[in-house]
Amino acid sequence: MLRRSSKLLASYLEDAFSHSASTLTQPCRSFAVKVLEEHRDKCDPDNSNVTKFELVNDPELWKYVERLIPQRVIPPCPKEPGLSGWTPPTLSKEQAKTLPYFVVRTRNHMLPVYLVTEIRGPRYITYVRKVQGDPWVLRNDVQAYLKHLFPDRTIVTKVNELTQTVGFKGKFVDEVTEYLLGKGF
Repeated sequence: MLRRSSKLLASYLEDAFSHSASTLTQPCRSFAVKVLEEHRDKCDPDNSNVTKFELVNDPELWKYVERLIPQRVIPPCPKEPGLSGWTPPTLSKEQAKTLPYFVVRTRNHMLPVYLVTEIRGPRYITYVRKVQGDPWVLRNDVQAYLKHLFPDRTIVTKVNELTQTVGFKGKFVDEVTEYLLGKGF
């Protein structure tokens, strides 16, 4: 049964494609040419339906246009702190080379500290991403800092070397960010 139906389908498709290929190719080409000829007058610059424009080479006027165009490259990191509380990194390259780990900022110059909320109950995990070097040393340092701030809490951590992340169970985004800024990252 399957062979017979597949042979019938194959012969039907063969006939359909052979008829459509011979009859449709020429009319489609002529239709495309007719459409172009019909709308040729709309491409005329003197046509009143087309939006008028003029070329301006004045740099004084161009500066207003440039600020509307989105930037392709993110500008370099500013050296002074922002009004929102953002602070630039204070570590020099020589100081960063001596540390056993380094936390790279995101491409928008922010610290990669995130809070993830799980659906199963009120479960919060604070993640530090983009950890280069030894993430275990970072985990130990931040864990000691958090135990100093919260002496009665147990700080549960997890380290993933493959994804360069360190996790802390709880809402510790502000505390971890404060620690990283204090280290100069």
